[in-house]
Amino acid sequence: MTLHTHCRGPIRVVDAPDGHDVTIEGRLDVHSVPDVRDVIHVQINAPDRPIFQAMLFSKIVPNCKKLGLLDAADGWLRDRFTELGVIQFEDWVDTGEEYAMLDEVAKDRAAGAAAY
Repeated sequence: MTLHTHCRGPIRVVDAPDGHDVTIEGRLDVHSVPDVRDVIHVQINAPDRPIFQAMLFSKIVPNCKKLGLLDAADGWLRDRFTELGVIQFEDWVDTGEEYAMLDEVAKDRAAGAAAY
């Protein structure tokens, strides 16, 4: 996991009790949080994290498949998504199809054209 801090060099957290190795770089305002490591581990262990991850990857994985990225580079990305347990989303609707289904303006135009 990599976070970005505000004008500081990389900080490597090696004492992560939950086994996650955390690297912090770039833009996170570390002065507003007493111990950034505590916040990181709260987020990693949040009970709703699996739901958020599933929702996020349900959009990412189908689009990667549409772009041919799942099987590029000897299936490297497919292997990573399988490790994460999100490969089951590969056959879900990609955002292009989803936008077409939700495009009410296009439906109105088609209905108007059919009426004439």
